[in-house]
Amino acid sequence: MIVLLEDVNVSFYWMGFLTADGTFLNGKRLRLVLSSKDAAHVKRFCDYIECKNHKQDKRNAYGMSVQDKDIIPQVMAKFDLRASKTYNPP
Repeated sequence: MIVLLEDVNVSFYWMGFLTADGTFLNGKRLRLVLSSKDAAHVKRFCDYIECKNHKQDKRNAYGMSVQDKDIIPQVMAKFDLRASKTYNPP
C-alpha cells in the first residue's frame, strides 16, 4: 500500500484511476469495485499494492477493499482527496 506514496509514474497512474473509480471511506479504507470483465485490472492493482483481499461479487462485479489507518490518510493528504470526491475534487 505504501507504494502509492512513491513519486513514480505507475503510482500516479493508479492514483488517477482511484480518483475516478475508487472510494475512500472514513479516511482509512480504500475500496475499488469494477465490472467482472475488468477483474484483471483490479488484480493488477492488488498486485501493485500487495493486497490479497480481492474477490468476485454476487452482483457481477469484482472488487477489493483494504484498510490502513496510517497509509490511507497519507495518500489522501498527498493527493488532496476527500471522501466526497465528486463534490470536493482534488
